[in-house]
Amino acid sequence: MSRSFVDIAGKQYGRLTATSFDRREVGRTYWNCECICGKIVSVRLDCLQRGVTKSCGCFNLECLQKVHQGNVKHGHSDHPLYEVWTAMLQRCENPNAQEYFRYGARGIKICDQWHDFRNFLTDVGYKPTNEHQLDRINNDGNYEPGNIKWSTAKEQAANRHFHGYHQLKALTDED
Repeated sequence: MSRSFVDIAGKQYGRLTATSFDRREVGRTYWNCECICGKIVSVRLDCLQRGVTKSCGCFNLECLQKVHQGNVKHGHSDHPLYEVWTAMLQRCENPNAQEYFRYGARGIKICDQWHDFRNFLTDVGYKPTNEHQLDRINNDGNYEPGNIKWSTAKEQAANRHFHGYHQLKALTDED
């Protein structure tokens, strides 16, 4: 038994408007449809009629963006600088972090804007080399614009020495 041809040209289904017949394949009819976003897609007729397919996919993307609105999307979660940022947050804000006693316990804070990685990246920039580490200019100051630089391990060790690191270490060792 053959099915009769159903002309749906010009009919709208959700965000899609049927424009022309595409093909018939294994008993299924496909129509070219134009989405309100301008994209042309081939869609099965039965999916259009049952309301299964209502857009080219742009609607799902919009819904996902609304759900994830406000979540950080920076594309750097695999970048070594992201690890630097995460370590900074841990040592200043996580009492269970190994280095917390040297940072958060001493009152070292991170400025509000740097809780968003994108702002941190904009202000601090990339490491000049893999040998450089994040360093506070004033070792008793917070992590904030104007108090951060990239230093080598040797430069950073000198900064610790001149800003009371050894005195702090001596105090914690006496306990």
